[in-house]
Amino acid sequence: MSTKLGRIAVFIDLDNLPGADFPTIFARLNLGWDIHYCRGYGVNLEPKLDTLRANGILPVEVTCNTKGKNSTDAALIVDAMEELLMGKADGFAIVTADGDFTRLVFKIREKGRKVVVFGDHKAPESLRTSCNEFVLIEPKAKPQASVPAAKPSGPAQPKLKPQAAAVPHLFTQDDLVRLLAHYFDVLCGTTKQPTLRALEQVIRKANPNIGPVLCKLKDSKGNLVEVRDFTHLIRVSNAFKIAKIAGTAGESADYLLTRKTLPDPPVK
Repeated sequence: MSTKLGRIAVFIDLDNLPGADFPTIFARLNLGWDIHYCRGYGVNLEPKLDTLRANGILPVEVTCNTKGKNSTDAALIVDAMEELLMGKADGFAIVTADGDFTRLVFKIREKGRKVVVFGDHKAPESLRTSCNEFVLIEPKAKPQASVPAAKPSGPAQPKLKPQAAAVPHLFTQDDLVRLLAHYFDVLCGTTKQPTLRALEQVIRKANPNIGPVLCKLKDSKGNLVEVRDFTHLIRVSNAFKIAKIAGTAGESADYLLTRKTLPDPPVK
């Protein structure tokens, strides 16, 4: 049984969100989907080609056929409709804050496919409410100008190799609960005693590149809280009843999971 929700096609409006944090977006999608392909649409993409290629995004250069009018939206919509009617994607991800795509989102959902929209604070309410899931993103922060450091006295210290920063997954509470429900159902298809350790193995097998920061959630005060272990993940989801199981020799204790009343997993 597959642990993924299906294949998802990704369409990025580069004219609308040129500074989107692509690694964070893809990390978020990879947790529940197999990315079928990813295309980025815009004019004058030459300066962005290195970034697009580094993130596995196929650049689609759009030519303006009428002076003063941008054809990017039309090109993206045509390709998305082609995928909807003739392609194999089970879901669609659209990266934009442009409300002109609202009708496209409605049409995709009318055909029974799920739509995830990634947009910033400028996204209108019509776009946010038309999709199955709206994920609020912020533009990737620009690196600050470096300030020369004062030379330390004494012997030179060895330079430490910088560690790659883990990409956190951004979740709403409902999104986390639905995702855990999906993986829990997968686990229950293989065992009658679903445990926390077994659920962690299922999730890690489906997402081998998951980092030390599993996700970030907003607490009751609106602050972002980092979730770094699966015990914490299960507790903050408030989706399961847990009962401690004594560990065998050489093993730490495990927890038996009982599903609370959860919303149905996402429909393909």
